[in-house]
Amino acid sequence: MKKKAVLLTTLFILSSLVSACGCDGDRPSEVVIDLDALRIPCKQVSDFSEIPELVDEMKATLEMYGGMGLAANQIGRQEAVCIMKFGDEPVIILVNPVITQREGSQRDVEQCLSRPGIFIQVTRPREIHVKALDQYGNSMQYHFRGLEARVACHEIDHLEGRLIIDYE
Repeated sequence: MKKKAVLLTTLFILSSLVSACGCDGDRPSEVVIDLDALRIPCKQVSDFSEIPELVDEMKATLEMYGGMGLAANQIGRQEAVCIMKFGDEPVIILVNPVITQREGSQRDVEQCLSRPGIFIQVTRPREIHVKALDQYGNSMQYHFRGLEARVACHEIDHLEGRLIIDYE
């Protein structure tokens, strides 16, 4: 009887997490922790037909894990797509992102959903300019500062097969 109650409680908590993600049926994925898989650089996107679905899956996963950023290879996909979420602001979607300008520097501790429990001091640019596409292939320009610049650099590193442990 006790095992059944624990199982039901666990199922309730899991279903609450999925419901709370607001993903309207999009299922979160497990985050990849395999270093070999994470080190494979992602491929540039040219066909955008499946990107909106991928972005929805990434949003649900990011919400479930409570991170600020997620790259497609962290959920086992190889498209050059990453997303970022800061508080109540809309999710920022970067497809085929390229950092076009770096300014200043900042050093702080970072952690990664794919390397749970690891905290590493990493130096990043204080400000960056990024050229990318949105999930539909429209050209976008971004100027990120502070934490946003740090997270964007972290996620773009993932797309290029670099991890925070490479900064040790």
